[in-house]
Amino acid sequence: MPAQLHVVEALRDWGLKTVLVPGHITRGDSDFNPRGVVCHHDAGGNPPGVHDRVPSVIINGRPDLAGPLAQFWLETDGDVHVVALGRANHAGAGSWRGLSQNSQVWGIEANNTGFAPWPDEQLEAWYKLCAALCDFSDFEPAMVCGHKEWAPGRKPDPHTLNMDTFRNNVRNATKGDDELSAEEAKMIKDAIVNQSNQQEATMRAQGEKTRQEMKDQTDRLIAALTASNESG
Repeated sequence: MPAQLHVVEALRDWGLKTVLVPGHITRGDSDFNPRGVVCHHDAGGNPPGVHDRVPSVIINGRPDLAGPLAQFWLETDGDVHVVALGRANHAGAGSWRGLSQNSQVWGIEANNTGFAPWPDEQLEAWYKLCAALCDFSDFEPAMVCGHKEWAPGRKPDPHTLNMDTFRNNVRNATKGDDELSAEEAKMIKDAIVNQSNQQEATMRAQGEKTRQEMKDQTDRLIAALTASNESG
């Protein structure tokens, strides 16, 4: 097998949650030297109510086209299922910036009916997945395309996405899990506010204690002077 054996480690380094499909290491032809990415939607892929499972057609193919039909299947929650590390039959006739063969491009099938809105979690993972593949296989985000760009007029996927904007988001993707969620940011903010309030309360208490100690000291001094005068 080619160097793509180590791609799973690379995806995890980028903070992606990966799910390994049994047989992924040996699935797909070894004639595979990716220099780009083709992005697809799977047009539903699973029966209604079935989640967390790669559609069988992506793994095994169709009667007219042998599987695998992508290296990765991207769930709506952003989980990346690793289907194959070898060449997959996904792009078909077409080209993008000098690439024209399945042996030259990674294939990502994103779970979507072809009409449904794109969840933010899925899109963010998609940008990061493409960025990780650019980094791993050493090519620029300009080499990421939609199937509709690879085969214009023949393919519509991924639906509604502006691929220029998509590529820009791939360029801006950050390695690892550096971004805080809204919930994490709120937790940190609350902790800072609580700590500040505690420090302020402590300072007030210390101030009250200091003032009381000074008053007690003054009272003791006055009492001592009074006693001295009376005894004199």
